[in-house]
Amino acid sequence: MFLMKTDMFTLNRKIFAVFAACLIAAAATAYSQSVAGGVYPTPAYGWPNYHSVNGLGFYLAGDAGISVLPDFNSSRFGGPARFSADPGARFSLEPGYDFLSTRQLTLGAEFETGAIYNRLNSINVGGTSTDMRGDYYQVPFLGNLVLKFGPDSWVKPYIGVGGGGVYSHARIHGDFDEWAWSDQTDPAVQAMAGVRFQLTPFADLGLGYKFLMVLPGDDNQVYTHAVLASFNLAF
Repeated sequence: MFLMKTDMFTLNRKIFAVFAACLIAAAATAYSQSVAGGVYPTPAYGWPNYHSVNGLGFYLAGDAGISVLPDFNSSRFGGPARFSADPGARFSLEPGYDFLSTRQLTLGAEFETGAIYNRLNSINVGGTSTDMRGDYYQVPFLGNLVLKFGPDSWVKPYIGVGGGGVYSHARIHGDFDEWAWSDQTDPAVQAMAGVRFQLTPFADLGLGYKFLMVLPGDDNQVYTHAVLASFNLAF
């Protein structure tokens, strides 16, 4: 079991590393193309340029969809236990700024927050199933780098990575309706990918995937997969 957990953690870490490496390589390519083509990153002073001028500027993104929380181990209620959850929901809001743009690529930075909910349908303690059920909430606060391809096309694939933290609230109860609560905040990383379709020069709709990995201090990881409908408004 320990070997399987270690292999899974290594696999997910490799997936995140691949996302990060692709983003770094593409960003470096975008920067070299922007300098060679006479298009430069927005300076740190003065009024920012608008998307309508050169693809740079502020935007507001958001998404909503299905959240899948695989079984995870945690000692947050005082002892080791394994939690299983039903599919739930996730929604996010991401204000951001595109600070580098070429004809092929746009690179932006954003802050993400929102909420993730999954119902806990089973709690296993010491290898024995219990009658406890509950709810599991997550509130991420992440800084993301997002790379968008084909800014002048009506089809715009994108990839991104992020890091920050996640506040989680878990509550459980048994047959006698006695509740127990647990709150904690842990570091987290995220990878994302998807495609958006241009509706107007300033509005896109799309479909995306996010993989969130929370890293508690008890050597257990909590993974959340989400498939989301997304929107993006440029200013």
